[in-house]
Amino acid sequence: MKKIIFFSVNMHIGGMEKALVDLLNELAKKNYDVTLVLEKKEGILLRQIDKRITIREYKVCTGGSVLIRKVKNFLHRTIWTAKNRGKYDFSCAYATYSVIGTRLALAASANSSIYIHSDYFDVYRGNREEIKKFFDELHLEDFRHTIFVSNESRDKLQRVYPSIEEKGVVIDNLIDADKILKLSADKVPLEKAGNKTFLFVGRLEEESKRLTRLLKAFSTAYQKDGRIHLSIIGDGKDRDLCRKFIHELHLENAVVMLGKKENPYPYIKAADCVLLTSDYEGYPVIYSECLILQTPVITTVPVSDGFVDIRDYEVVVEKEEKAIADAILKTDFQQYGKNKIDFKELNRKKLESLERLFISI
Repeated sequence: MKKIIFFSVNMHIGGMEKALVDLLNELAKKNYDVTLVLEKKEGILLRQIDKRITIREYKVCTGGSVLIRKVKNFLHRTIWTAKNRGKYDFSCAYATYSVIGTRLALAASANSSIYIHSDYFDVYRGNREEIKKFFDELHLEDFRHTIFVSNESRDKLQRVYPSIEEKGVVIDNLIDADKILKLSADKVPLEKAGNKTFLFVGRLEEESKRLTRLLKAFSTAYQKDGRIHLSIIGDGKDRDLCRKFIHELHLENAVVMLGKKENPYPYIKAADCVLLTSDYEGYPVIYSECLILQTPVITTVPVSDGFVDIRDYEVVVEKEEKAIADAILKTDFQQYGKNKIDFKELNRKKLESLERLFISI
């Protein structure tokens, strides 16, 4: 039985975390010996993880003076590495932004991988110096495999790290379609009085999600059609910014903030359309969720993963408020959202691609 280990930060609600749960559970079904190491063993998604999976906590010291903190963390990592070096057949730093996760993954197995969930070339606006600063700290080139969720994020980062051409592979997140369909059957009080009901699901973070673009575009559309409605699911550091813009744009009667939802699927199913106005993404989990639930999407992020090109299924527009507003008002949603994608077969193919990495040494 192969020993597999993944490293992440926590299991709070998020697209990446939900995808990790589905992946780990699939591996457990195939009788792999799976361990998950978290910087903080917390989050509501913990209870969704298969009981056969070992979950451990690796706490990073954040208190005290800088010197004491560094000494404690160095000793902790040294001891952990001595006990676990080369112990696993495959290791994966699943949360790209976790520096300690990358260090531990490199120590746990010579067959190590790093999962890249976002388009970091666009995150840093193509600034190669900043991109290298970020990934050099993670020792990107020391990993045997670099796993991307989209062709676009791989191809762009390859401009900075040519080595990715040989060891980079695109394996998008696995999605448990049966679970999503089952959970979507719950009844929810989603506003349906308007002409069209729109929905945003995600972190409330302006830098990547461009929440102000979302609200300004919706406001422009609302001024022309006062019957439309927008619900926002999620939480984050820019929650108050959202509220501020809702007030300034006089959208109190048209936009409602619903907060975090452990089960967002009934809302996605009930909506006429999901809106995504980000500047950059890897391959958003919300795309697969909407395709499963047959809910149209208006998006500013066109990506593909080798199996699904979102441009073939959803409404892709420019990153401009007018383009988004026009799509909100003019799109015939009856033409979108319908598809015959076999997600079980997609999961099988993705898992096969990942399993090939387990034996790549």
